[in-house]
Amino acid sequence: MSIKIVSILQSMVFRVGLFYQYIADQFYLDDTIQLNEIYLFKNEMIENKGYVVVGHDATTKILPSARVKLVLEADFEIQVYRRAKQLNAKEFETIRKVFSDLLKRNVDSFNLVLEAKKVDTVINTSNLSIKQLVLKILSHVLWAKYGDNNMLHLIIFILFVFVYTLYTHFLEKN
Repeated sequence: MSIKIVSILQSMVFRVGLFYQYIADQFYLDDTIQLNEIYLFKNEMIENKGYVVVGHDATTKILPSARVKLVLEADFEIQVYRRAKQLNAKEFETIRKVFSDLLKRNVDSFNLVLEAKKVDTVINTSNLSIKQLVLKILSHVLWAKYGDNNMLHLIIFILFVFVYTLYTHFLEKN
């Protein structure tokens, strides 16, 4: 459902890892040619300016002029839990490795995170469900699309957020 809404809004939720994976899957070329293809694709997206960018690298280096730039963060304990769950980690050694890998990544990207937080909207996902996160992202997209236009668009935006909030609230109760 959220992908359809984002498509309707003529925006694109963009995650850097998926972007590079997509490029790598599409082009079976050497690294230099792949980098050129990435830059061409990036420049085309910058010209369109209708993108939602999620991530530290994407917001500061890849598409710094995107219309909506979001940084998702979570408390470190939540990051470890989610990553261990994603990997289906049950053994202590695996969880310890997840912990150390995330800690190293966070330390290595500390300056990048600080830079991204200066120019972007930061959403802490620690206590959010997927539905709640989608609502937050959509509200930012809708605000960017309609917030600076006339009052009717603003009313539509507020109604959408209200209806979607009610929908997710009642869906989570059932």
